Amino acid sequence: MSFTVKNCISEMPTRNKKFKIFEIAKDDILAKKYLSAVFLAIKKYVSSIKFSTFKDNYAIVYEIDADHLHDLYNQFRDQLFLRLNEMAYEVFTVCESSFLLSPMNKIIWKNINDKKRNRNVPNAVARHKEKKNAIQKLKSILNGLKSANEETILEISRNHEQILTLGSNIQRLNQEIMIALDSLYTI
Repeated sequence: MSFTVKNCISEMPTRNKKFKIFEIAKDDILAKKYLSAVFLAIKKYVSSIKFSTFKDNYAIVYEIDADHLHDLYNQFRDQLFLRLNEMAYEVFTVCESSFLLSPMNKIIWKNINDKKRNRNVPNAVARHKEKKNAIQKLKSILNGLKSANEETILEISRNHEQILTLGSNIQRLNQEIMIALDSLYTI
């Protein structure tokens, strides 16, 4: 069985089997948030392990079979992720949830309050409007360039015959100039 946040949370005991959100005790809700936060932290930690670091630490394997090292790296990350999830779930189930949650509750509410204080909605709205206006300006410029390009292509196609006759006239004129210059030198 794979240990994911969804599986572990669904296996956690609740006081109400019908899982109505209003009837779940606060301790259970916080327990699920805590477990989700732990699994998210594990996922971020495992995804932060770079391939270059893995390659440097397993240089012998890299020398022997460099082609399959990337597969080995992916397998290592998957196994590490599963094992860390299992260990976190075991610690969570062995310890009493209120013991784990009392400091976590303070951290959660501090982060929520900090986010509420740090959110600057008018600036975010203004930045969004600026981005939208800039995108609209770029689209209008692009449409103008497209229409100018289409007009140029249309004008070139309309004047194609004239351009060809002009080119042939220039060549004929050059030949006549060469003949005139030759006649001047012969006189």
